Amino acid sequence: MSKVKSITRESWILSTFPEWGSWLNEEIEQEQVAPGTFAMWWLGCTGIWLKSEGGTNVCVDFECGK
Repeated sequence: MSKVKSITRESWILSTFPEWGSWLNEEIEQEQVAPGTFAMWWLGCTGIWLKSEGGTNVCVDFECGK
C-alpha cells in the first residue's frame, strides 16, 4: 500500500489509458452538440458512444450479452 502515495495524476493516466492517452475522453467532453442533433463516436468493433444536445452520454456495446 505504500505505493499508493507515489501515484500522480500523470502516472495514473499513462497506466490506465492506451498510448494515445485521454484524447478521446477529452474530445467527447469538449464536443458541443447542436440542438436537434447528437454526436457519435465509433469505439471499435461494435461499440459506439452517443452524446445528446443536453450533454447526456450513452455508451453502447452491441456485442455485450451474447
